Amino acid sequence: MADIDQALCEDEPPALTDFSIAAEKEFYAKWERSNRLCVLAFRRSIPENLKGGLPETTNAKKFLAKWKKGMSYEFSGGVRDYILKMVHIQHKQKTLEMTLHSTYIVHSTLNSLPTEFSQMKTAYNTQNESWSINDLISKCVVDEGKIKKKKAEVSMLASHDSKQALARDLESLKDLTII
Repeated sequence: MADIDQALCEDEPPALTDFSIAAEKEFYAKWERSNRLCVLAFRRSIPENLKGGLPETTNAKKFLAKWKKGMSYEFSGGVRDYILKMVHIQHKQKTLEMTLHSTYIVHSTLNSLPTEFSQMKTAYNTQNESWSINDLISKCVVDEGKIKKKKAEVSMLASHDSKQALARDLESLKDLTII
């Protein structure tokens, strides 16, 4: 049982052939067992009514990657879309007669946001009142705008500084004489 995480730590080995040596066969058998046990453990740990949203893969590493991607926020899509996706999941679960309160969606969404949103998380945790989903969306969108603006300023500052340094370097090269 000590090697149960082997499938998560190592990539899937190439398929066995008639020319595979004993060490390759042994490694593949261990990896395959580890992979099977990991996928089985993942699927058993998820409640029955949520299994419809599970990725259809038999590779444990890919399973985790797809699950993580589906449940994490990325700056490219926008925070509003991410929160609405979480609300959509809530509505799907209502059809399965599993009710999730909006406060749960607010908590889980805040917990899944990256560290750039830490000020907002702290503000939420220090208040005595809960936010509605609409409050969360409006506050997140404002915060996201600030974060994107700050990132743009930093990248602009970095590129501006490098252009000035390049101009200085070119200016100093003009004074050199080549022998």
